[in-house]
Amino acid sequence: MIELKPDNGWIAFDSNGVRYPWFTSGVLEILDAMDFNGKRIFEYGCGNSTIWFKSRGAIVEGVDSNPEWAKMSGAELQTELIPYTRAIYKGHKFDLICIDGIFRDDCTEHALNCIEKGGMIIIDNWMQPSAELSDWHLAVDLLAVRGLPHTVYREAKHCDWGSLIIQC
Repeated sequence: MIELKPDNGWIAFDSNGVRYPWFTSGVLEILDAMDFNGKRIFEYGCGNSTIWFKSRGAIVEGVDSNPEWAKMSGAELQTELIPYTRAIYKGHKFDLICIDGIFRDDCTEHALNCIEKGGMIIIDNWMQPSAELSDWHLAVDLLAVRGLPHTVYREAKHCDWGSLIIQC
């Protein structure tokens, strides 16, 4: 079991000493059990997760609005809505898409259009008031219309931290 502790800044490391992505422990347990070797991943918002996925053999592409995170992770730097959300269109589909940057609600439809059948989308800070991401109407509507199975994983030791996994 992966235990995230508030007293260490919610930081945890895998068995190889690589910092886990900053998702809830339930999501980390699912990811930790997966084989990412050769899998295509796209990240809206990059950083420690990019390094962790690459350490597991994944092919990772992404976009970030923060110049430091973009440079550190090798992501495309974009700060405007349209180029940011559309950065995912690379001519292929992805096995996993993580939405953890700016414009999260707007990214959902683009992610759903670019995910492989059987793939997974993770939206971090889902319905999390402390993250000041109050508008989720597009994502909620898309989930209702498409009827995709999804689960919210809450962090027991955090007041409202949650990550959503959508099975596609």
